[in-house]
Amino acid sequence: MPILGMILAGVLATAQADTAIATPAPTTAPAAKAAKPKLVCVTEAVTGAIIPKRSCRTAEEWEQRKQIDARNVQDFKNQTGITVCGGNTAC
Repeated sequence: MPILGMILAGVLATAQADTAIATPAPTTAPAAKAAKPKLVCVTEAVTGAIIPKRSCRTAEEWEQRKQIDARNVQDFKNQTGITVCGGNTAC
């Protein structure tokens, strides 16, 4: 029976070693959180609606929106032939 005792001791030692490996060591420092960009919120009047709409975006997204809107207005003016001369209709 001494062989059976040595086999059992070997199995128990292996099981304890596997448990020690499988258990991760606790970390002492929490993971650093990525800084979220600051949102800028604007309340906009919606045509035909009583309740205004609130839009929140980052400053970068607002700048992109401004550039897209300006490009769309310019494209509309180019397509329709509209010119603005200081408020005068005849230039």
